Amino acid sequence: RISIAVGAVDDLTGQPAQWWVGRRLAELFAEPTAVLAAVAAGGNRRRRADGQIIGTEAMVEATVVPAPGGEVSVSLHDITERLSLTSELDFRAHHDALTGLPNRRMLQQLLVDADRERCENGRPYAVVHVDLDDFKVVNDSLGHRLGNALLVAASDRFCCGARCLSPGSC
Repeated sequence: RISIAVGAVDDLTGQPAQWWVGRRLAELFAEPTAVLAAVAAGGNRRRRADGQIIGTEAMVEATVVPAPGGEVSVSLHDITERLSLTSELDFRAHHDALTGLPNRRMLQQLLVDADRERCENGRPYAVVHVDLDDFKVVNDSLGHRLGNALLVAASDRFCCGARCLSPGSC
């Protein structure tokens, strides 16, 4: 049974903290036998106070600490924003900030993955190197703003063409 409810329980559920005290944790999940598994996995289904089973976009991290007398203290933390920021940082680490194209680090990983696929499944791959002739002249004569716009336009065209050449992508 829940003995204490504090924090953002009201915001997450729409019920005041006092409503939770005395209830069983299993009542809140669609499948009571999977309560701990759902909490540990950041489950995204729960049962509202009115009995309706709802989904939630919140990702939850649980900290479980044994307490005296055989009780267990469960602390839930909404980590949705942290996961979103982690995903954004990962994207920035592997893509060019201007064009959004994969950067050298990502290219190296993609080549390792493609070579592994070739070895395991015989799946061929190709690498295309593109050089924009005299791009420095564009940057020097027209300025970096227009040079950047040219890079973005070129990358958009390459991406569109690459998607159209990929099986099932058009």
